[in-house]
Amino acid sequence: MRWFLIGLIALLLSAGVPALADDIADLRARANQGDATAQFNLGLMYESGEGVAQDYTQAFFWYRKAADQGDASAQLNLGVMYGRGAGVAQNFVQAHKWCNIAAAHLTGANRGLAVKSRDILERKMTQAQVAEAQKIAQEWKPKTD
Repeated sequence: MRWFLIGLIALLLSAGVPALADDIADLRARANQGDATAQFNLGLMYESGEGVAQDYTQAFFWYRKAADQGDASAQLNLGVMYGRGAGVAQNFVQAHKWCNIAAAHLTGANRGLAVKSRDILERKMTQAQVAEAQKIAQEWKPKTD
């Protein structure tokens, strides 16, 4: 669990959460138009309570939209949320899948966080669950709509 929290904090620090209330309406508009970066940033804001009321369900919603489009940081945060059961029912298979996908696309310290998070999850999973998570991660493709 500790690695999930450390990973989340690192992503929050590296992403630069928008802080001005005037920017929230613009950010939300861009997120609603499909801008993955705006969706990720809105997810960060809801997760941290920065500029909006903290709401893990909304954070999960916006991370999922960005992750589905291929945003690797959102994929990692989504994996962390599935692993913790924050804003969504805890699901280690989905958590592993998203951490695995993120690890394939992130670099540097954030890639290390994704790998470490995935490895921690594996210790909590059966071999069948790990195999299922790896299979669905390999089959995953970003949405293009």
